This record gives sequence, C-alpha cells and structure tokens, in this order.
Amino acid sequence: CRKNDPSRYFPWERLAREGFGIWYDTTNVTVPPQFDAMSGLRIIGYNISKPECAIQSYKIHFVPRDTTKTLSASDRKIIYNLAQQSL
Repeated sequence: CRKNDPSRYFPWERLAREGFGIWYDTTNVTVPPQFDAMSGLRIIGYNISKPECAIQSYKIHFVPRDTTKTLSASDRKIIYNLAQQSL
C-alpha cells in the first residue's frame, strides 16, 4: 500500500501532545451528513487513489486497535475533526 511506516505501537498521540503532528478530540464533534470521509483523508494527507490502503494507514496511525479496513461512524468523527484542524 504505502511506504513502511512505524507500527501500530508507535507513540503518535504522545508526539502530537508534544507538538509534532495533530491528534483528534471528538468531544462535542458533530459530523455533517454530507461529509465525505475519503475526502477528509485526502485533506489530512493520505493518498486516496487506493482507498483500502488509505484506510489501513489511517487506522495504523489514529486507531491502532482497529484492524478492519472499513470506516465506522467513529472513524468519520475522527477524520472530520482532523480535517477541520488541517484547513
């Protein structure tokens, strides 16, 4: 899919708290019904030409416990929050 990234065990959240990258906070987040999660992944820097690879890479980084290759309502909320931070 993508280049070799650090594993699911890499401390992405801790690094974001220390100012390296972004992290999500879905408290009080309402996702508009028209929000397209794949476009959101593109906004936060994922190559969406291979959607299954983009989803897998997103999950390794932001939701490491989830090994599925589909986006849930929770994922949509996270992606929406990250996309809003990136605009």
